[in-house]
Amino acid sequence: MWTSDRGLVKRDDNGRAVRMVGSESDITERKQAEMALRQLNETLEQRVAERTAVAETRALQLQKLALELTGTPRTASGGRSP
Repeated sequence: MWTSDRGLVKRDDNGRAVRMVGSESDITERKQAEMALRQLNETLEQRVAERTAVAETRALQLQKLALELTGTPRTASGGRSP
């Protein structure tokens, strides 16, 4: 269980505590949602990295194939290299 606590001490002119006011709230659901979101973000970052690696590998494969077929190097976007 997660809680959020807040408190305030009221003091008299001499600085002595004369009253205390406070509250406590259950923030368990919020903390669980934050943890779930953090985990989803980590999973997403991993998936993006994996797919980026695959895309880069395929781009290199296409460049090699274009060179083999035409004898002219091509860029990843399909244009001829200078």
